Amino acid sequence: MVRRQAWWMVAAVLWVAGPVRAEDSRDAEIRALREELERMKQRLDDLERKMPLPEKTEEIKRITEYVCPRGHISDNRTEVCPICASPVREETSFRKVFLDRRQSVSEMIEGALAAEESKRVSVGIQATGIAQGTLGARDSDRVFSTGSVDVFLAAKPMNYSLFFLDIEGSGGNGPDEVFPTAQGVNGDRGSLQGANGADSTRVREAWFRNNALLDEKLSLIVGKLDMSNYFDRNAYANDENTQFVADPFTNNPLLAAPGGPPDSSAGAAAAVLYDTRRGWRYGFGAQSAKNDGAETSYQGYLVAEAGYQGRVFLDRPGNYRFWARQDGAREKRPVAYGFSFDQDVHDRVGFFLRGGWEDNHDTEHPYDASGGFEWRSPFGEKRVNDRLGLAYAYLNTSDRMTDDLAELYYSYAFTRTLRLSPFFQWVDHAAGTDTISPQREFFIYGLRFSGSF
Repeated sequence: MVRRQAWWMVAAVLWVAGPVRAEDSRDAEIRALREELERMKQRLDDLERKMPLPEKTEEIKRITEYVCPRGHISDNRTEVCPICASPVREETSFRKVFLDRRQSVSEMIEGALAAEESKRVSVGIQATGIAQGTLGARDSDRVFSTGSVDVFLAAKPMNYSLFFLDIEGSGGNGPDEVFPTAQGVNGDRGSLQGANGADSTRVREAWFRNNALLDEKLSLIVGKLDMSNYFDRNAYANDENTQFVADPFTNNPLLAAPGGPPDSSAGAAAAVLYDTRRGWRYGFGAQSAKNDGAETSYQGYLVAEAGYQGRVFLDRPGNYRFWARQDGAREKRPVAYGFSFDQDVHDRVGFFLRGGWEDNHDTEHPYDASGGFEWRSPFGEKRVNDRLGLAYAYLNTSDRMTDDLAELYYSYAFTRTLRLSPFFQWVDHAAGTDTISPQREFFIYGLRFSGSF
């Protein structure tokens, strides 16, 4: 009997104590949640104190509303009024709204400076000096010097547009003045000195470009253009300031674009460039052969090009361009056709190949070919910006004269924009002129210094 009473007493104590412990546990959880909530509030207050105060700003927004005949207005697109089920009409208006923007003063200043920077005129300078000496030339060997300075101005007057101006001053005609070749051994030649020996300058290019059409795929360029900058381009043979010095390794001689060195007679022009962004690119250009503005539409220069950029050979990038031009300023308006290829064959080696043929309505048609390679950082990673190039060019003129030219250069980079380039050229069968007889084999050594800022 005593045992039975004891069991009943234990059961009663457990029955009473159980709810008490459960209630204590719930109270502890509630206290823990309240403490966590207080900590989160404190954190939020700290963040609000650190954030800049909201600033009132005005914005013009386009508001579209749907209004029924009874005047009910809905912001959501619908066919019938959600209140009276009447047909609705769409109304659009522009309203000034006030917004709270959490933007710091420094952010606003940075944005204003960036907007102002986009409106400024950018200035660039390219300066080049070349010394060339002959070896084994007729009569006596000589040393020639040429130099040029280009000042570039670029500005964005509006969206999707660019204004560009190239003002050039140059002096000296190089060895071609005494030992003329059909192709040219100095692409930077072209003296602008007057009869009194005073230096002068010229506007080499001045154009306006807009590429807002067709999702920025189509570019329209109008002004004074050097067509050789937009047609017959090449990754490894296109710049007499940093790559090969001789003319045929800058552009194909048969392109004969007005305004190209040493010519300065480029007139009014227009070019249309279309990039499909799928590899294919097309271009068309028309230019007056006269720089005086007279007869702009008469005896013009026309050129068209189609090119493809992709990985056609060795699964490495390359460019393959084909062009045709008509020179309306020359007798019989001859038509020429050409190509320009450049192809990577190694991470640091690329080849180029050019060729052309002209139909001048005579029995003998001029044709030319050139090719070579560029070796980037030939001495390893210590000289990553150095370049070494070797190329050969051949030209057969309409009067059955041939012109052979080869060039080897090494471009030593002090920095990415300052270069010193020794080079060596071999010339054979220099064509000469009406007053200067053709020149047999001779050599040219030279040194070029170029810098851009």
